[in-house]
This record gives sequence, structure tokens and C-alpha cells, in this order.
Amino acid sequence: MQRRSEAVQICAFDTSFGRCAMSWNSGGLISLVLPTSSAKSLEQAVKEKSSRVSCLEFDKVQSPKDPMTKRTIALVNSYFEGKPVDFSPIELNWHGLSEFSKSVLGTLRDLPSGETITYGELAAKAGHSGASRATGTALSNNPFPIIVPCHRVIRSDGSLGQFSAWGGEKTKQKLLKLEGAI
Repeated sequence: MQRRSEAVQICAFDTSFGRCAMSWNSGGLISLVLPTSSAKSLEQAVKEKSSRVSCLEFDKVQSPKDPMTKRTIALVNSYFEGKPVDFSPIELNWHGLSEFSKSVLGTLRDLPSGETITYGELAAKAGHSGASRATGTALSNNPFPIIVPCHRVIRSDGSLGQFSAWGGEKTKQKLLKLEGAI
């Protein structure tokens, strides 16, 4: 369990896809935020996605020194360069997520790059048959996009569906093209 006094560290970093941000603490990665429309909205988004962790203190870090953070940044950069990436070694901080969200996101984390799954199929695979709408809600609140690849979840009719990151469906389409899924 996280100590209340523990600071959540945040940093922004450049990728070929645009400027991303992330937050973490000793419990692991708390959030990853894909590029937004401005530096201010990027910082606000990473703080909002980190708010589920019961710590209100943020330390800005210019150049992360811990190995987990460096590895995460390197893997995200490799991903955006179109290289095959295994995000499984990245420790995720699941604190504050519901058991339902943890099961959906945990199941989705194992979906291979280049593959897609429908909301209904993901719900069933996570042990929640018939909960495709609730699955969509869990995905819209995914604090770990790309690492937990919510962009790979599509509608049952084959259309892409929503995507909560900045750029919406266009961003989802770019990510799926990058992976060769479309």
C-alpha cells in the first residue's frame, strides 16, 4: 500500500508521435498520457490520470534517473518508431482501479500487437460476458494507453469506435496502422 506522503513523480518526454507524459511512484507506473494539444493540457491530463493515487504532491522530474522510468520512455519511443515492443516488464500501479477495471485491463494487456478484439469479446475473455458497455467505460479510463492497448478494441461491426486520447478515432487509427492491424 502506498504511503500518503510519497510523491508522485511526473515527466514529459518527446517521441516521434509527439510529446507524452507519465507519472509513477515506487508502486509502478501510474499513468501514461499520449500527446495532447498543448503542454499545459498534457500536464493537466497526467495529473488527472494520477489522481486515483491518494497523494496530492507532485515532483517534476526533468530527466528521470530510475531504471523503470528510463525503460518505459525507451519502450514508448521504440513503439512509436514502429518497432516490436514488449511492455510486460513495466510494473503498473493498479491502486484505485476497480476490480472490474483491473480484470478488463489486465486481460487486454496480453493482446498481441497487430491484433484487435471487440468490446464483447474482451468482456467475455475477462470473465464478464455481456458487459461490453462497462468494458468500454473501463477502457475510456485506462491510465496506461499503449501499454494496456485499449486502441486495439473495436466494435462488433468492425468499426473502430471511440478512443479517449486526444485526437480520438484518428489517433486510434494511427496506432492501429503503426501496428499493422489496419
